[in-house]
Amino acid sequence: RLLTLEDRTVYMHDNIGTLKGQGFELEGRWKINKFSTVLANYAYVKVEDGDGLEAGNYPHHQFYVRYDWFINKDWAVNTRLNWVADRDRPAGDERLELKNYTELDFTLRYAARQKPWNIALGVRNLLDEDRREPSDPRLVGDYPKAGREWFGEVRYKF
Repeated sequence: RLLTLEDRTVYMHDNIGTLKGQGFELEGRWKINKFSTVLANYAYVKVEDGDGLEAGNYPHHQFYVRYDWFINKDWAVNTRLNWVADRDRPAGDERLELKNYTELDFTLRYAARQKPWNIALGVRNLLDEDRREPSDPRLVGDYPKAGREWFGEVRYKF
């Protein structure tokens, strides 16, 4: 609905109607050896509005895989890949389809078992993929997600 306040246009969203989704998710973990594990999951979903039309904005396919390598008792490397695909627009939204994307993340972590702190250095979206999330159809573009981002982290347990 549209409100006008002191020469400003404000859009407010109301939860109306119903959505019906069907799908499934599979997940598995494999401990390759005492130094490495793989976790993977795949999800499929189809969402329709109350009229039986494509609700849009939901990824029909999503695949996630994480590989953990424990170099020794204190050091670990973590690599994650997340693939998001087939996000249709809602009925009536004439904009181009949202592009599929793949995100690759990498983290190196030092976590001494006998110490109350740990340190991590890493990068998210290593390939600097252009990733966007759906916006309101009245907007020109979609919401951009962060490009490549480097991070550092220090944790301390009390």
